[in-house]
Amino acid sequence: MTAIDLQAYRQAESGAEWESALKDRQIDTVPPASKVEPDPRNEILDDCWDQFKAAELEGRTERFIQMLDQPSWIAEELAVEMLDTIRGELLQRDERPRFAILIGAFHERLPEVYAQKAPYLVSWLVEDALAERRWDDVAALGKEMAAAVEQNADMFGLVLDQLAYHGQLATLVEMLRIAWPLAKGSHNILPWGIDDLQSKAIWFETLHYCEHASSPRPDDPQLRQRLEFYTDSLRPEWLAEVMEILTGEGAGSAPPNDTDRTQTEEASPRPPKHREKKRRRWYRLSLEFLRYAFREEGVPYAKGELARVRFLEYFKKRKNGDLQRDSIFSILAPRRTKKEKPRPLPKHLVLCPDRSTLDRYLGRLAGMFGQGHYEVAAVMDLLPAWLRFLRRRELIDAEQHAAVFKQLARLKAELLAAWRTRLDDPAVYEGLLRAWQQPPDIPAASAANAPGDAL
Repeated sequence: MTAIDLQAYRQAESGAEWESALKDRQIDTVPPASKVEPDPRNEILDDCWDQFKAAELEGRTERFIQMLDQPSWIAEELAVEMLDTIRGELLQRDERPRFAILIGAFHERLPEVYAQKAPYLVSWLVEDALAERRWDDVAALGKEMAAAVEQNADMFGLVLDQLAYHGQLATLVEMLRIAWPLAKGSHNILPWGIDDLQSKAIWFETLHYCEHASSPRPDDPQLRQRLEFYTDSLRPEWLAEVMEILTGEGAGSAPPNDTDRTQTEEASPRPPKHREKKRRRWYRLSLEFLRYAFREEGVPYAKGELARVRFLEYFKKRKNGDLQRDSIFSILAPRRTKKEKPRPLPKHLVLCPDRSTLDRYLGRLAGMFGQGHYEVAAVMDLLPAWLRFLRRRELIDAEQHAAVFKQLARLKAELLAAWRTRLDDPAVYEGLLRAWQQPPDIPAASAANAPGDAL
């Protein structure tokens, strides 16, 4: 096909001249696209789905079982969506065991297709086992989930958070020992995802050891061997510091303080050593809280760690001004928009969340599809314990404790209203309700004057 040069294009001032130029240059027209014949399988899938949707629950379960005897490609396309629909109705009727029967039939009749969909299917079974407190089944299903980590690392991570929320530390340790050899060299998992699994594995191993060892010490050969399963560059000083704090042998950390800055310091960036010192103060204080929550409040280590990490992230983002009110310009052009400087906080509130930024942080953490649901729940469940910890350390007084609790309790009420109808894991609603049942002691003189929206 001969090309049209730029001169011919410019000479074509009207449609007629353009057509003439095309004819003069003998341009071949592109032949019309051939008609694509519809895939007959799509018609079968549509018909199968329409019949399924038109039926009631009993008819839907029957059609799902019938589908398992059809060609396997039908189940590959429709099985998970059908089960998701059936599951919602069974949860409303509190008939979880029936769902396990359907999954069992799927596994028995189409094992190859079941293996392809295993992360979704097993995650549902884990959820039901947790709801019914069948701990042995939780452990067995966790191992099955770990074996499929390469298929869906995101789903595996969600199940880890779910088990951490429920305090299943021993199961988490075993799952990660199965998953790590499969994940560490996988091309199906992003590098940051592999790093996250490694970090969680090392932390859970350390916490499990501290919980069960009669005399925990950082140079214990058994502990070192288990940790070196995940890394060949273990830092002894990190392990010694963590265990010193968790075992209660270390002195209390000096609290972080963002208000003791002179005018000169405010006008210039702080030196790296100062920032590192403050970061370590936050880090050590968070570990002291983890120890307090475990020993004094009875919070499982796994759940406490799930919240501790997010506490640190929240305070860092708030300090950096990352939780100010979003504008359309900051969303569309974040690099060109000047970050809004956070307003200075009173000294005692440096260690306390405030409702507006915490609400914004938890909304982002939850994600569009609720993937951070258990992290949000862990943070909210442990907020009252965090305030009691600060009060115990005399970092806030009784009035400040009461005022912050009152402010954050409004956010708790909003979450309770949203989670009241969640049937997949009732423990989340019940845990939030239980965590906030005991208000702090409010001094009589200040009860009437406790600030409301001042935070």
